[in-house]
This record gives sequence, C-alpha cells and structure tokens, in this order.
Amino acid sequence: MPEPDSPQGIQEMTFSPDGKMLALSTDGFAGVFNAANGDQLYTIGGGGMSSLLDLAISGFGQDSGNSPTIMSNPFDLQNQVVGLRYIKTLSFSPTGHLLFSVGMMGKQFWETDSGKPAPIRLGSRTPTTDPKEAVKGMELNMSRGAAFSPDGKIVAYSHGRLIKFIDLATGKEREPLSGHTSDISSMVYSPDGRFLVSGAKDGTIRLWDAQTGNEQVSLIAIGREDYAAVTPDQYYRLSKNRIKGVAFRANGTLYPFDQFDLRFNRPDIILERLGQSSPDLIQSYRQAYEKRLKKMGLTQDMLGNDFHLPEVEILTKSIPVSVTTPELSIRVKAADSQYALNRLNVFVNDIPVYGTGGIQLPSGKISSHEQDVNVPLVPGRNKIQVSAINQQGTESLRQTVYTRFSAGNISQDIFVLAIGVSHYQNTAYNLRYAAKDANDLANVYQTIESQAGTNAHVHILRLTDQKATRPEILKAKDWLMQSRIHDLVVVFAAGHGMTDKQSNYYFGTHDIDPQNPAAKGLPYEEFEFLLDGIPALQKVLLIDTCFSGEIDKDEAVIVREADPDTLQSTRVIMRSFQAARGISVVSDNGNEEGSGRLSPDVIRFQQDWFADLRHGTGASVISSSSGNEYSLEGPQWGNGVFTYALVHGLKDGKADTNGDDRITVSELQAFVIEQVQELTNGGQNPTARRENLEYDFAVY
Repeated sequence: MPEPDSPQGIQEMTFSPDGKMLALSTDGFAGVFNAANGDQLYTIGGGGMSSLLDLAISGFGQDSGNSPTIMSNPFDLQNQVVGLRYIKTLSFSPTGHLLFSVGMMGKQFWETDSGKPAPIRLGSRTPTTDPKEAVKGMELNMSRGAAFSPDGKIVAYSHGRLIKFIDLATGKEREPLSGHTSDISSMVYSPDGRFLVSGAKDGTIRLWDAQTGNEQVSLIAIGREDYAAVTPDQYYRLSKNRIKGVAFRANGTLYPFDQFDLRFNRPDIILERLGQSSPDLIQSYRQAYEKRLKKMGLTQDMLGNDFHLPEVEILTKSIPVSVTTPELSIRVKAADSQYALNRLNVFVNDIPVYGTGGIQLPSGKISSHEQDVNVPLVPGRNKIQVSAINQQGTESLRQTVYTRFSAGNISQDIFVLAIGVSHYQNTAYNLRYAAKDANDLANVYQTIESQAGTNAHVHILRLTDQKATRPEILKAKDWLMQSRIHDLVVVFAAGHGMTDKQSNYYFGTHDIDPQNPAAKGLPYEEFEFLLDGIPALQKVLLIDTCFSGEIDKDEAVIVREADPDTLQSTRVIMRSFQAARGISVVSDNGNEEGSGRLSPDVIRFQQDWFADLRHGTGASVISSSSGNEYSLEGPQWGNGVFTYALVHGLKDGKADTNGDDRITVSELQAFVIEQVQELTNGGQNPTARRENLEYDFAVY
C-alpha cells in the first residue's frame, strides 16, 4: 500500500456488506484490507502497460523468458491487465463473495476470499489470436460508479454518460441506459431493487425503473436550498421559493418554467413516480392541482401537449420614465396562432393587480385581442408586466416596462383584519390565547396613529370568538376592497386547523363542526380569496394556527428558559402532543372529540400550500410552524410564541435590523423565524415565502 505521504490520490473505498473487508484503490494501487486490524489481504489489478506488453509477448509465443501463455480470448487482456491498476470504481456483491472493479481500460470480477479473478467471462466476442483485433475491443472508461442489484444477479456500472449492465449468469451486457448529459460519478440500487439511482457531473440525480430501464425522475439541487424534480415527460415539482434561471428548452428556445406552470407543475405525479409517499399525500397534491385548474376556469382536457406559447405585445412605445399620476394607461395586444385566448394578466412589482383571474377576454375562439389597460402605480419604482394565457393554460412570455411614480406626500392607510378564536361553540375545542393574540396584534397597529409625525390612518376589523364565522370572515373582503393601491393590508388568523376525510384544510371558525368541517369551516382557498384582487399591493398574511399534533392533555412541558421582556431566561411551556398522528383538535383539559386524522406528510403539504400563497395573490405569508409541529404557547406571556415574537418585533422595533425606523417584510420574516426557533429551542419553526425582491415593502 502507498505510504501515507504518497501523492497518489484515493480513487475509491468501499466496505464489504458484513463490514469485515475494505477495498481501496489509488492512482497506482488497488487492494483489499482486513477492516478489523488494517492488514492488507491482497492486491488486485495489473501492472499497467508494461504488464500488458509482457503478457502479450508471452501470449503470442515470443521469447520473454517465460513459458508461452496460450489465451483462448486475447480480449481478456483488457479485463485482466490493462488499466486495472488504475481502478476508478469498486463494488462488493450483496453476499460479499465478489468484488467488481472498473479501471481506466477494463473491468473485472474478483473472488474476495482469494483475490483471484472470478470465473465470469465478460462479453461474447469471438476468440481471436490477432492482437490488433483485441485492442480494437478495448473499452476506454474513466467514469466512476457501480452497483450490484440487491439479488446479486446484475451489476450496473458507468461508462461516460451511459449506464451499462452485466448479467452475472451469462457475462453478457444488457442494453445501456442514456439520459445524463455529462459523465456519471456514482450509482446505487434502492434496497427493494425497484430503482437504480445515478448521479452525474451534470448536477442531476436520476431514478430509473430497474425492471424496465425507464427514467422516472431527475432530481436537481440548485444552490443550498432550492430544488427541482422533473420527469422525462416534463412534469415537475419545484421548491416553494420558485426556481429562477431554470427553463424548458424546446426547438432551440428557452422558456421559463412559469410559462407552462398550469400544465406541468404536478407534484402529485412526481411523488407517485418516486413511489415513496403515502397515497394520502399524493391525493392531497392532486386535489390541490384540480382546485387550481377550477379556479382558473380550466380543465385537464383543455391543457395542450406542446410547447406553443401565445404572444403579447405592449403597443404603447413611449412609456414615460416618470409620471405624477397614480395610473398609467397602456395598449396591449395578445395573439395566438393555435389556441383561443383566455385572459390578460397585469403585474406591478410581481403582484397581479387584477387578481389571479386577470382580465377575462370575451368568450369564444378569440385568436387576437387588443385593448387599453389601466395600470395602477405605487409610489417609487414600478415594474409593469403584461402576459396572456390561452385556453390551454399556457402563459406567454411577459412583456416588461418600467416607470416611476413621483407621488409627493401621499398618506398610507393600514387595514388590519384580526381573526382569532379561543371560545368555540363546541367548548371541548376551546383555546387559551388565540382571540387575545388577534387583539394584541391589532392593538400594536392601532398605536401607529398616535406616533409622532405619522399621517397614517389605521382601520381595524376584529373578528374574534363568536364573530369569527365563515360568513363574517368572507364579508371582510368588501371591507378590504376599500383599500387603495399604496395602502397596507394585514390579515392575521389564530385558532385551530381541521381537515375533512378528503384531506382538505379548514380554519376553525367559532361554529365549526369537527365531524363536518366543510359545512361552516373556512377553506384554505378562501384565505386566498380575502387577499386576491384587492386594490392594495402591500399585503401580508400571518397565520398562527396548528398544522399538526394531537394534544393528549394539558401537560406542561418546559421547552426553553426565556424572559418575556429580553427574550432571554424564563420558561416556555408547550402542550404535549403526538405529532405522528396528525391533525386532531382536542381541548386543553384532555377531553377529546373526533376529527380527521392525517399523516404528517399531508400536514406538511398543507403548510407548504399556505406558504405558497404569494405566487397567486402577491401576498407575503408567514406561518407559525412547519407542517409536523404544534404552535407552542408561553402562558407567562399570555400569547402564542409566534404572536409574541410578532408583537415584540414590531412594537419594540426589534425586527428593524438595519435601524432605518421601518420594518420590511424580509426583516419581519427573518426576525420571527429566528426568535421562535430560539425561544423554543428548535421545537417550532415558522415558515415564510422568500421575500419579493421587487417589492420588499414596510409592514410597520
């Protein structure tokens, strides 16, 4: 074995299944060691080109000082000598009796008890004594990665961008798999043998059906947090922060993912093909997709199957650099050579000013449409975008113009809708602090009017306890419609979360029936309805509601010491729960009544669903906890931990991290997430969509 200070780099290391042997290769050495004491058992491979020459001369009857060696198949030179000294890949069989190696110019099976080549003839070439023919068959391979199937019948190994297979019973190779766009670097079979997983320098991890060889999904990590999962037929699932810089390529043209979002954004298909998720979770995503189509007035049958895009053009060529009026009129033309047009979308700073429904075009097969569009403006810089959607649900590329609104001294009003339910019609579901949380947050905003130098008017609508019914909450939409484009809208909701048998989420209104939450509960999409299409572009949704955890009883569990004033030292108390059993709401005193039970995976889906709300309405969303957690309470504060962090971050200015006397969405998000995690010692983790970089507005 090379000395420790040898410049020869390690190429591969792997343990035998029983952990007793370690196989290792470097640039110039390959061998097997006793894992218990480090003793070298034997070396494998040849001695490089000099050994090839010696064996070739000997094999063809030349005087080499050795007895002539008669080889029935000189192609074995490749597998037994050439380059095996420079082994790139090592893999033990499931039983550990075979070791497979791949070198720069050869591959070989070895018997692990002796270190000798195994009697497995590779390939089915016709024996020849012509060295030139032997050299022609050599397989130059500098790739890495090999794996035995769990039953030990097949070994897969990389060859550049290909995955090759050897049937151990016959030594013959099967049809290779292709799909990677650069050299493969590793591979492994799933324990059940259903999938072969390969990773390559193209940055993708690809899952293959081990029986059919069909590619199932490509997994792509982008940066430290974002990801994409894409199927060969273009269905995808993206991280909730929405991938930028990832696109479809069709006929030499690049299209952003969002252009085909309605058709190809299918997490349910991705999870189904991965084969690891529960049927409940897959069904939840499928229902969410169907609801999305229904909201857009589309059906799956209407969606196209090509990469055709409608076109949109801003006909107004002279967009002023700066304006003094709060509205800009532009003329827009949309056209589609294949499908009927459905609607126009108008965005200001990435927020849909006409809501998710956009501007509906006249019904019928309209292939071309032209009209003036009035675009409301906010003070300062305005990025204006226009797009068209056809009846296949495909969005055109967005056309973009910029202008600045010199507003002068415009007063901003603040609308706060505070919803909280502590006392339920069914008293078994009563909570301690939800209604107080809503009132406390509203009071924080109420004090803005008394601050020196402010000209803001604060409008507050409190819907707590008996007032927090579905009809009353939905009526609040008319109240929010009184806002103006430059106003701030804050919607806060605290209470229980419940589900029905179809995994649909409902906010726990005062009179909700846990056995039939659909009757009077507030569905998720109606939270979206409250914020969709209202005049104000600055809108934030704060949700302090539990998304998981079945409360066993009102048992105090100390999570962390924390002081209510300094966020440092006293006790944080939570109610114990059984996270594995999903959503089930019970009383604080342990009296339990039935409700829907969901797996933690389904709860996480619902949490992501809330966090993704900004994509449709333009609202920024901060939720109190991640999917498999319960929102914790600190009784010495008289609030939930999430609300406590919100109130002190705003009122005490602690969320103003840059000290400019204004707290933006991004600052509030970062502060609340950090503080709640710190106060609960990681027991509760708020979630938030990434801030809108085009419009990181002030929330206080």
